[in-house]
Amino acid sequence: MDFSHQENEDRSQAIRECEILDTPAEPEFDDVTQVAAAVCGTSRAAIGLAESDRIWFKSKLGIPFSEVPRSASACNLVLAGQETLVITDLAQEDHRPELSFLQQRGIRFYAGAPVRCGGHIVGTLCVLDTDPRFLTPAIVAALDALARQVGALLDTRRANRKLLESERMLASALSAAELAREHAGLSARRLETLFGRLPVASFTCDSELTIFEWNRAAERLWNRGAYEAIMRPVPDVLGWPTENGFLRDGLMRVLKGENIENYEWKTTMADGTHRWLISSAFPLQSSRGDVVGAVCTCADITSTKENEEQLQEYSTALELQKAELNEANIRLQALATTDGLTGLRNHRFFQEFLAAAVEQARRYKHPLSLIVLDVDQFKRYNDTFGHPAGDAVLVSVGEVLTKSARGSDLVARYGGEEFVVVLPETGVEGAKRAAERLREAIESHSGFLCPLTASFGVSTLELNEDDREHLIQCADRALYSSKSRGRNRVSHWKDLDVVTMDLEPHNYSV
Repeated sequence: MDFSHQENEDRSQAIRECEILDTPAEPEFDDVTQVAAAVCGTSRAAIGLAESDRIWFKSKLGIPFSEVPRSASACNLVLAGQETLVITDLAQEDHRPELSFLQQRGIRFYAGAPVRCGGHIVGTLCVLDTDPRFLTPAIVAALDALARQVGALLDTRRANRKLLESERMLASALSAAELAREHAGLSARRLETLFGRLPVASFTCDSELTIFEWNRAAERLWNRGAYEAIMRPVPDVLGWPTENGFLRDGLMRVLKGENIENYEWKTTMADGTHRWLISSAFPLQSSRGDVVGAVCTCADITSTKENEEQLQEYSTALELQKAELNEANIRLQALATTDGLTGLRNHRFFQEFLAAAVEQARRYKHPLSLIVLDVDQFKRYNDTFGHPAGDAVLVSVGEVLTKSARGSDLVARYGGEEFVVVLPETGVEGAKRAAERLREAIESHSGFLCPLTASFGVSTLELNEDDREHLIQCADRALYSSKSRGRNRVSHWKDLDVVTMDLEPHNYSV
């Protein structure tokens, strides 16, 4: 893809003026990358700056390399098109050789917005992912806005570099002029010419705050000609509101010998508009070292401030969205693991909990037991009193089990009229006592329309051979034994005789 020599040179010049290539990561750029990835819902994002033969990443998220060849970069398409590019699925774009680098690395989605600095497109803010994606117009607009923030950061950096360079030039020029003024008036005229042509708004004043120099950039910034400013007090020309810290306090500190750098302040211009300025000032000294005045430089950073405020608004909105999403995920997780009727944990949660409990018991050689219980004659109860009454029984049984179990035990609904209780740190005898306690609690409960009982099967983990499935099967067979021997009783797998052990459980699935 060809670019004109002048276009490449203008872009390179703008980047060089920022003094940013091959510099370490910086929070203000990394924040934009993080926000871009979060807004677009991708796992990768980067801020890439274009040189003649490479794209160098000032900030990157989820990208292992710091630069890529420009000829094999999707960012080159953005530079050529000069507008935001969204490729929903790179797998459908085999005709574009610039995408081969990403395709070979499993990237399926790319979106890049142009970053401008000094009026030139110098790079891109891009987001990538391994899955195809679709961005709504609102998200694309947000990506564009973030790219503008990157451009504003670069413009501010570029302006600051120019400001510092101008300050160095100005300080050097004024120092030389002070010395030259004592020897010849020619140097003073040279200084006046240099000062007047500085690209940053600058003025000088004496110790009484009377303006003596007012350059062309100052004329443009405040819309006041030199004839309106020179030999007039600073407050009359720039205003002196109470809240104006730079004019009210800053210049006073300079006249006491203090240097002030990058002082940000807000002022009201002659046309009533509000502007943000960044200023630096240093004292002017006589040949004897006395402070006789001050030199001030000012740059308009209103657009940067507004962009920062907009970025902060985006960040705040994003944090709110994250919080809402987190709350929704918590609610969905609770719904996915909770039985809708009884409010107990459901079959899915029980299986996951038991698997983890078995793993922990085997690792630390701790006892673990399982109780499976079934409400006796539940179908007859349903047929007699109706399904709503049957549902009320299941709710009541769940409440009785929860109230009677320990805080470390898990009570869950296994399915139908079956419930399970996982007993960590509990051996054979402890599990049988716990099951008997639960059986008595159900039998003595007075909230049923007629007396109800439950049958219990108990199993205990054998560390040398048992696993989750075997533990459930043993408890299930013990439950079948309790059912076949008259119901309303507790049976432990270890206590079953050989005949009972050979019996198959009646349709209790793991």
